[in-house]
Amino acid sequence: MLMRRYRRLNLIIDCCLMLALGSSVHAQDTGGGQVWVRAFIDRDGDGARDVSEPLLTSGVTVDLLRDGVVIASALLENAPYAAQGLIGFQSLEPAEYSVVIAAAQLTPTTPNTVLVQVRDSGLPPIVEFGGRPLVTAPAVSGVITPPDEALTRLIVSALVGVIAAGVIAFVGFLIYIFGLHPRYARALQTAQRLRTTGSMRTVVVDEE
Repeated sequence: MLMRRYRRLNLIIDCCLMLALGSSVHAQDTGGGQVWVRAFIDRDGDGARDVSEPLLTSGVTVDLLRDGVVIASALLENAPYAAQGLIGFQSLEPAEYSVVIAAAQLTPTTPNTVLVQVRDSGLPPIVEFGGRPLVTAPAVSGVITPPDEALTRLIVSALVGVIAAGVIAFVGFLIYIFGLHPRYARALQTAQRLRTTGSMRTVVVDEE
């Protein structure tokens, strides 16, 4: 509660100074109303400026609309009160206006569009705009990082399993052909008998 009163008092003092000096962007209207925007870095993201949170001095654009038509625009860095984070619009006729705020390098913590009621006299409305700096992702280097250790073990285990299954299948095929299949078994026995018979004939020829 005390902090809110401090912030409000600080804004009132700034408004009084601005009313006295009368330095801001003059809109197309010719009245005596004003609108001010105050921009700050909202570090805690609560939408309200704390004493420790600095004011913005650049990177903020404000458009002032009446009945959906832009009647004035301003950049914070070009504003006379940029050091106080303030952008102002003067010479406004009493009416309802839309204040549209944009900041490319910030994530807003307050609304981007605010409706304000402008009057000829009294303290002008002040729109507080807070934002947090964008968090950029780190640049991706050209170095390819190795896969996770668990994934590597899984791939190696799968390869070993495939090789082992192939070897077992090949050995089983050989056993089936030369040991278990009847047709190949008979052919193997016939070939063995022929070799034996041929050897015996050779021995007989040598004796003669």
